[in-house]
Amino acid sequence: MVKKATRISRFVAAVEGQPVVVVLDVHKKTYSVALFSKEDRLVESYTCPSGEAA
Repeated sequence: MVKKATRISRFVAAVEGQPVVVVLDVHKKTYSVALFSKEDRLVESYTCPSGEAA
């Protein structure tokens, strides 16, 4: 999970202060999250297992 957290941290730092679109795709076994910045046209996404521990 450290790799994913690092990717998300870099994305957040790159678009700080800009509006960001957040998309969630929630299923019984997995959660998927996509982040999109219209200004910089940056996209970051990841999928993790569902549940509180994830």
